[in-house]
Amino acid sequence: MHSRCTDCVADMAPNERQGYTRRQDISLQGDRVMLGPFLGPVAKLLKAIASEAGPWQIAWGFALGMLLGVTPFWLHSVVILLLLMVLRVNFASALAGWALFGLFALGLDYGSHAVGEWWLTHPAWQDTWTALYQSRALQLWHFHNTLMLGSWVIGLLLLVPVAYLAYWSIPPLRLHVVPVLQKYHLLRANKANSWYGRFVNVWRRF
Repeated sequence: MHSRCTDCVADMAPNERQGYTRRQDISLQGDRVMLGPFLGPVAKLLKAIASEAGPWQIAWGFALGMLLGVTPFWLHSVVILLLLMVLRVNFASALAGWALFGLFALGLDYGSHAVGEWWLTHPAWQDTWTALYQSRALQLWHFHNTLMLGSWVIGLLLLVPVAYLAYWSIPPLRLHVVPVLQKYHLLRANKANSWYGRFVNVWRRF
C-alpha cells in the first residue's frame, strides 16, 4: 500500500506533486493543532511513569492535579499547589493531571453547575449555607457559586478512584509501554511539537 502511494506521487506532474505535498503538510499541521494540547501532558505523564518515582507518588500527584483541573482556579488551587510542594508526590504527574483534566473541564461545567445548584438549593441545607456565609472569610472561597461547589464535589468524588486507577495502571505501563517509547527515543522530547514530530516519524515506519 505504501509503495503504491509512492509510485502514484512519483507519476504526478510537478505542480500536482507540489499540491499533494502541501495537502499532506496541511493535514499534518491540522493534526498537530488537534493533538498538541494532549501530547504535552501525556508526554509529561509518561516521563513521570518512566522515572524512579514510586507508584503512589505518581498516582496521588496525578489525582491532585485532576482536582486542580476540574475546578476553577481560585484560593483552593493555591492550597493544593502548596500541598503538592509539601507532600512527597510527583509534581510532573500533577502537572499532567492538571493539564489533561483541564482540557475536559469545559465538558463537565454543565454537570458541575447542576450538582452545585442542587446542593445549594436543597431545603435541608438552607440553614447550613446561611450560617456559613455569614463569615466574610468563607465567602472568599466562592462556594456559594454553583459551578465552584459542583466541580469541587465532582473532583472530591473522583479523587480516590483516580488515584487508585493511576496506581494500578503504572506497573503495566512501565512493563509494556515505556520500553517501546524508550526504544524510539520518544521520552527524550521536551516539547509537545518535538514529541509530535517523533511520534509521526515512528508512525510512518509502519
